[in-house]
Amino acid sequence: MGKIWGLALVATIAMGLSGQAQDRQSECMAIANVFAEAGRGYEMSADIGEAIKLTDRLIAGMKKLNLTDAKLKSLQGRYINYFNSSNELLKKGQKAQNDEAALNALMDSARASSLLGQRLGEELTQYCLQ
Repeated sequence: MGKIWGLALVATIAMGLSGQAQDRQSECMAIANVFAEAGRGYEMSADIGEAIKLTDRLIAGMKKLNLTDAKLKSLQGRYINYFNSSNELLKKGQKAQNDEAALNALMDSARASSLLGQRLGEELTQYCLQ
């Protein structure tokens, strides 16, 4: 009887772990879908207004996610902060379009923001591939 309970316990734990992996994968796909939907029809251009609209769509999409995985929920919040910061930076750039000194100063912030976005993407990819 002890062996049966032991096997049942192992099977229950294994099913739970498998369920967690499936949940994580579905939540990873939900995040990927936010990027895909927000980027649908977007083409790289010099139009700051279009980039602002893209960050607005990314923020809205990320906010709609109902994630349960603690790590992905943390990444969701960090992405929302990142996109909000990027959005503000773009708006400042839009206002300073004719001020070369201001634009040069904003470029340093843009480079740092770009590195943060890259790190977030790498962290998300590594976690979702586990």
